[in-house]
Amino acid sequence: YYFSKALKLSRDHNFKTIEVMCINNLGMFHWNRSEFDEALRYFFDALKMNDLDGNAKGRSIYLNNIGLIYGEKKLFDLALVNYQKAVDIKSNQLDINHLSLAGTYNNIGNIWISKNDYDKAILFLNKALKIKKSILFLKNILKPIGFMGF
Repeated sequence: YYFSKALKLSRDHNFKTIEVMCINNLGMFHWNRSEFDEALRYFFDALKMNDLDGNAKGRSIYLNNIGLIYGEKKLFDLALVNYQKAVDIKSNQLDINHLSLAGTYNNIGNIWISKNDYDKAILFLNKALKIKKSILFLKNILKPIGFMGF
């Protein structure tokens, strides 16, 4: 695994930022192989290491990833707890219309679908849709406006 080699190199050279990214990537690798317990272990390791640096953005990513695994394991309440923690961080750190926040709202909506609570699912999926529409709208209008200023 190249992630394992990169992890070793980052540890050998004390590159903490790269190390935590490698740990997260190993979690993603195991998630893609449906090795959920192993993925969860890596995501918790990344979260723990990230918390030593106090990186709020990183924390929200790892909490979101932990939520993904809990969702895969049908531990929906644990998924929701982690997603909500990620939303709380993202809401304080990012623009309210940030694509990352939309992604977490989408994940929450999917959990509510799995729990057969469609009213709550629609609420969160609409939040995600509203953000995505605003981003697409901006992308579509900024280019022509940019040309007008030449």
